[in-house]
Amino acid sequence: MFEMGNNKSPVYSVATLWAAKAAQRYRDPSRHVWYHDTVEPAMPDFTVPALVSMSPALGSAVNDEAPLALRPLLSFNRGREKISVNTWVLVTTGGVTVVGFCSEMLQLNIFRSGYKLVSVVRMMLKDAVQPVADEHGFMTLSLPGSGHCMYVSLESASVSCLVCENRGRQLVFSCE
Repeated sequence: MFEMGNNKSPVYSVATLWAAKAAQRYRDPSRHVWYHDTVEPAMPDFTVPALVSMSPALGSAVNDEAPLALRPLLSFNRGREKISVNTWVLVTTGGVTVVGFCSEMLQLNIFRSGYKLVSVVRMMLKDAVQPVADEHGFMTLSLPGSGHCMYVSLESASVSCLVCENRGRQLVFSCE
């Protein structure tokens, strides 16, 4: 029946239909984001960067982006994941995966391409180290203080919250 019509084969027909549906669905430029993020601010209004207290490492990284206004955040939601300040997270960005302690989180209003005002979320990780999982899927790290700080742009990162268990001189992590 497929050979008698315009269709090449069942697989080709289904693949072509799916591709056409995807092209029509995502043709609208406002639908380029596949997820919707929400934030829980620590203060209700945005303020100038000089009035917000932050660590020197976060302050220098934020100043490089030249925000017009910012506000500290308590948490960040993406789908079912809720990332809070003072929690351990697993972050993958730019092909690098690290485990780190989320010490600070900010929402910035910056200009993109010189004329478009956008709101972005930035996070500072303390004790960021590359994890090594064992055969059971658990990640083990020595006690905090052994890693580096990492400035994370949450728009281009995959983030998961971790459950941390203290076992003597080591921390053992697993995904929630």
